[in-house]
Amino acid sequence: MKSKFALSFAFAVSIILAACGGDGPTLGAFPALTKAEGDAAFDLTVPTSKGPGTFSFSSSNPEVATIAGKTVTITGPGTSTITATQAASGSYNSSSTSAVLTVSARDCVAPATRQDNTCTAPAVTATSVTVGARTWMPVTFADQWSKANNFCAFTTINGKKGWRLPTELELVDLQASGAMAEHGWTLSRTWSSTASTTAGQKKTVRLDTGAVSDEAETNTAYVACVI
Repeated sequence: MKSKFALSFAFAVSIILAACGGDGPTLGAFPALTKAEGDAAFDLTVPTSKGPGTFSFSSSNPEVATIAGKTVTITGPGTSTITATQAASGSYNSSSTSAVLTVSARDCVAPATRQDNTCTAPAVTATSVTVGARTWMPVTFADQWSKANNFCAFTTINGKKGWRLPTELELVDLQASGAMAEHGWTLSRTWSSTASTTAGQKKTVRLDTGAVSDEAETNTAYVACVI
């Protein structure tokens, strides 16, 4: 016959084992997310939980989004399931919850077209030039400022991403270098990313003379992307 001590000890052990094998904590809201292709990286909101375990996050589709820590980077249009997992800790088992991230595709700015789910610029007869550490896409077309900005930011050019509109000073330096000579560029008023002192206007630089002027964003000027 077991002693009272043995019975008490067995009961205590059973309580501990039951606690260790308990359910995971109930996690708070983890709502669906809607973003657009080209949106900036963003941080996930950690679900509320009574458990003390740390959270980790994963993306089911790296072609739509990747995650480092709790920071999500948009990589393309489509959908991906984002899973938040809380590690087991103390008397709590691991627990997880998921939400769907939907990323809408941006309209490609002409002359770019969508190829393999990416806005891609067509090959051009003019050649790129390199000045210092910067590579320049040939100037071949004109458009309004917002479309020029989006073309540079969201288009794959010569197989590369990460292009942008140049600053006023970068365009002035490019013109002074003379590097565009005999490369088939259109040398005229060219958009910069530099704002003028007048709302709704941006600085343009003439690549033939270096003259700087203010231009309404709704007007058209030539587009040169730099990386």
